[in-house]
Amino acid sequence: MSLYAQVYPVNRFPEKFQIMQMYRVAYAVDPKIYQPGDEVSFGFDLERLKKYGEPDMQASLDQLRKHVHKLWERMNKAQKVMFLLSYLSPGASYLANIVSSIEEVTGISLEGETHGLHMLTGAVTTKTKAVFEELGPDWKMPLKGLGAASWL
Repeated sequence: MSLYAQVYPVNRFPEKFQIMQMYRVAYAVDPKIYQPGDEVSFGFDLERLKKYGEPDMQASLDQLRKHVHKLWERMNKAQKVMFLLSYLSPGASYLANIVSSIEEVTGISLEGETHGLHMLTGAVTTKTKAVFEELGPDWKMPLKGLGAASWL
């Protein structure tokens, strides 16, 4: 088991929290992702999803994994990009903390390398911004709890 788990689609057997994040982000980007029957397939309360944006899936991990590929196929480009971006910024912070610890142990300054991680995150989010602009001028992304990029 790695310290930082790969996410779908690289990891074809995602953990429950990753599947919940996928649905949460997809629903926040476009609520049309919801289909009748999702409450049964994923085991969540539709009212809670609508009110709080939380899928809180109760289905077993095996049950969720059966449906994750179909969910990914239903997601549009903006939903997929936002899901992946929701892991990018925390991932860069995770790596920056490791680099900082290496600095402490070795006494070698790695500030440039840490800055490079954050520059990479900024460059990726800036270059993918056009994907969200395709959703139209009235589209607004609710950022709470998504780990999403601040420019949205």
